[in-house]
Amino acid sequence: MPITDLHNDIEPKHPYRKVVEPSLSRLRKILKDASVMTDDQIDKSTRNDLIYAARVAGLSVFPLKSLAITGPDALSSGTIQLVATATYDDGSTRVVTTEGTWASSDDTKATVGASTGTVTKVAAGTTDITFTLDGITSPAHEVTVS
Repeated sequence: MPITDLHNDIEPKHPYRKVVEPSLSRLRKILKDASVMTDDQIDKSTRNDLIYAARVAGLSVFPLKSLAITGPDALSSGTIQLVATATYDDGSTRVVTTEGTWASSDDTKATVGASTGTVTKVAAGTTDITFTLDGITSPAHEVTVS
């Protein structure tokens, strides 16, 4: 898909004012294509349009640098909710809890919803919860189940 197709989603006369409902997957694809283009392959106006569209859509035009998990580290009954936050090369952050894959190191102690971050008690013990997005995995978040 040519990068100039983004102009179909952005009001050309006012690129900093309005984005007309771009599909997130299409925008991610365009951003990925643009990230490998050299300055002679993409003009400054189009680059600015891409940055604006990404920000309006809540996406970063910078590469993912790291992931972090926050939330309770103890589970005595029922469930707890964990939150995944992405940090990008420019220092910006964004909550990405439902955009990647969650995993528990020991499903006999606690399970985690693969796309939700909701941890459910199974039996007493500890388990490490991780979150993966775009090939990057967070440090383990240890949860103690009692």
